[in-house]
Amino acid sequence: MASTSILPFPYPLSPGTDICHIPRIRRILEKDQKHVERFGQRMFSRAELPGFQERYDKVLQQRQTMSAHAPIQGTDDRSNIISDVQYSPYDRELLKLSNWMAGRFAAKEAAKKAMFPHRLAWHKAEVLTLPGRRKPVLVIHTSSPKADSHENEDRDHQQLRRQAAQHSISHDGDYATANVLAVNCFSVFSAIETLEDREEV
Repeated sequence: MASTSILPFPYPLSPGTDICHIPRIRRILEKDQKHVERFGQRMFSRAELPGFQERYDKVLQQRQTMSAHAPIQGTDDRSNIISDVQYSPYDRELLKLSNWMAGRFAAKEAAKKAMFPHRLAWHKAEVLTLPGRRKPVLVIHTSSPKADSHENEDRDHQQLRRQAAQHSISHDGDYATANVLAVNCFSVFSAIETLEDREEV
């Protein structure tokens, strides 16, 4: 049977999608402050950290307020207890941060899939709010395919390219989803090499 030649997709565009369970992020945010801040430093770049820290500070402030209004142990006076934690200011701030962070997590994971087979770290996919723009911009940091193929080259000194990508983040119930469309020269080269290898067999 004659082999069928398949032309690769002609444009260097690659999609990626991901879904994140919001309660999973919330459980992380409910842990001690050092644990949460370490996770934030792992997930966010230096440019993204101020946005995370500003939101997390609001959660900490409401947590301290709620603790200050907790009943004194051994007393029956419950007039100063928040009757329903679900609707407390602390819980509202925690939910806001959980939703925000889950959306960013999904966007970063979607960007990693869009850039396959290039390995993309969380810090190399930034969701930034630029001055004068309401919608955040997804910026992907990658080296060129030629530079990436040089195994002996010091990767720390490679010239990185900052490329904007199209993305969309949505929330529904307990889930946050993200879709990314990115420029990915790596996928085009990989497809061409795969087809050439098949033709040689």
